[in-house]
Amino acid sequence: MADFVKYSKGMKYISPPLDVVKNILSMGTWNFPALEGIVEAPILRADGTVLDQEGYDKATRTYYIPAPNLKVPAIPKEPTKKEFKKALNLIEEIFVDYPFTDDISKANTYALLLTPLIRAIFNGLAPMAVIDAPDRGTGKSMLADIVALIATGRTASLMTAPTEEAEWRKKITSTLLEGAKTILIDNVTRPVHSDSLATVLTSSFWEDRVLGQNKNVRIKHTATWIITGNNIKISGDLPRRCYWIRIDAKTTQPWKRDGFKHKNLPKWVSKKRGKILAALLTIVRAWLVAGAPKAKVKSLGSYDEWVKIVGGILKFAGISGFLENIDAFYERTDDESLQWEDFLMGVRRHYGKHSFTTKVLHNRLKEDDNLRGCLPDSLSDAFDNPKKSFERVLGKALAQKEDVHHGKRQIRIKRAGMDGHAVRWKVVRKKLANSK
Repeated sequence: MADFVKYSKGMKYISPPLDVVKNILSMGTWNFPALEGIVEAPILRADGTVLDQEGYDKATRTYYIPAPNLKVPAIPKEPTKKEFKKALNLIEEIFVDYPFTDDISKANTYALLLTPLIRAIFNGLAPMAVIDAPDRGTGKSMLADIVALIATGRTASLMTAPTEEAEWRKKITSTLLEGAKTILIDNVTRPVHSDSLATVLTSSFWEDRVLGQNKNVRIKHTATWIITGNNIKISGDLPRRCYWIRIDAKTTQPWKRDGFKHKNLPKWVSKKRGKILAALLTIVRAWLVAGAPKAKVKSLGSYDEWVKIVGGILKFAGISGFLENIDAFYERTDDESLQWEDFLMGVRRHYGKHSFTTKVLHNRLKEDDNLRGCLPDSLSDAFDNPKKSFERVLGKALAQKEDVHHGKRQIRIKRAGMDGHAVRWKVVRKKLANSK
């Protein structure tokens, strides 16, 4: 380690001189153990033991540097019933005043709280927590920051939701390069659709070009993602990569509420952080000592290992409801499938069993206001944008939706041959048992 300084009307710190940097880089391989990350609070190892000793940990390839003033009580290897109950009571106290709509959202919040601490005992992939409410000022961002404060000692790294896919990639890359461990996409006001965000949520590593440089980076991805907003709408592949936490103060101007047990919850959490961390790890240790009993929980695709472990811990702790609102979440947040069902039904009514090209369909949309009114939002925006070739956008959209089933009739678009170089399409649907 070395500090480089420059004296000019006083001393100031500077970056290492280029010659020094080149000399160090020219030395080739260094005989140091691999370092995958730095943590400032105790975490769980893959074997279920707790990393709570300062310094380098070979098992996790992690360096533990306790945050200043952080005092974590000893975590019992085999917690007693009394220690387990005390730990659970402290965690429950954090959310004593939070207006969760039901026990399901509360259980999902406990899952979010556990996730950063137990990544080593599952494959590292965890879905994004969606925290929404019907009105502003309900406490969505504060809830996200409480999770981040407990896990990292600081509020979450903020990221706004871009409108262009290229911007999503840039923001994801820059945020991960900063070493963010808890990432908050805060206060979204428009429907969220991003292939890049969907990709990073199912990837252990993220690869992209560094902004302003002609090189790619490969970043190990262990961040916990949270998104907040009022009545959030999410489409594409994102809904099945998320879980839902709903809060509702059931009052006008919810930000004016008072009478809370902890008037300044973030301050209380910061003060109690060491004890809260110990309580969470005590609960997990108790579950592991009991043989890591499993729970029957809804499947969540790429995150089944996370579901199995978190679901088991929550059931063991007597916390019910985990992920039980997932179907309601899909129906509420993802309008895209419903929009495509309406659109394809409209196309089917016009063309019946006959096929068509995108050019023919585009011309029909110009003439038919009713059919044009059925366009999904993504296509409607492109139709009204003179800078975009709508036929090309329409063709790509139909190709992406090929053989995707929508609604009870399982209506779908499929290829029906070629017309020169143009693809012909037709809409088909499943015949219902009671239909004629």
